[in-house]
Amino acid sequence: MPNDEGWLVHNGSYPSGHTANFFGIAYVLADLRPERAPQLLERANQGGISRLIVGVHWASDVAAGRMVAASVFEYLKKDPEYQEQFRKAKAEVDFLLSQISE
Repeated sequence: MPNDEGWLVHNGSYPSGHTANFFGIAYVLADLRPERAPQLLERANQGGISRLIVGVHWASDVAAGRMVAASVFEYLKKDPEYQEQFRKAKAEVDFLLSQISE
């Protein structure tokens, strides 16, 4: 954390877990609603930037958090259990959206 530079000299910096969470959720939602992907990813980006504003991370920490989320998401998409759960979630979202548009 930038405010703890003395401590970090001996321990280093870490990926932002909050940013990884913001982007992990955004990637799943963007996969469910591709037409909303730009807005979802921008919201995740703003969440990451908030970690800089409050002074708890450096920009590289936020970038690393985003990379962690992207890597985990790519791995997760190959998992058969995730694929099954995603298929069910997509069907539910599509059904709910069809009810709203009618």
